[in-house]
Amino acid sequence: MIKTTIWTGILLFILGVAAFLMTGSQSFTALIPSIFGLLITICGLVARKENLRKIAMHIAQGLALLGLLGSISGLIKVVIFALGAGLLERPSAAVAQTIMAVICLIYLILGLRTFIQARKTAA
Repeated sequence: MIKTTIWTGILLFILGVAAFLMTGSQSFTALIPSIFGLLITICGLVARKENLRKIAMHIAQGLALLGLLGSISGLIKVVIFALGAGLLERPSAAVAQTIMAVICLIYLILGLRTFIQARKTAA
């Protein structure tokens, strides 16, 4: 799960930089995925130490949950747009939020599965 955490962080970091460039380097809020990505990557690197693994992975999962909750509005907007029921005011922002929501959701699911497996083997 450590490698998954690091790669998730890298993907989010790249997403933030790409979103920032897509906005013509004018919207600093487009870098929010990069901030989450950097923090999650740091958690993955810290988790390489056995005595810090548990807390680092829990912090990474918490960050992913915050990332999902913060970006889910973009996902909802894209779904409504795809159903033909609305317009996207800022398409690049909505797409970036959707991608962030999907990345965070997948990471959360993988992490929860890992936590459940660890709990079962410990019992």
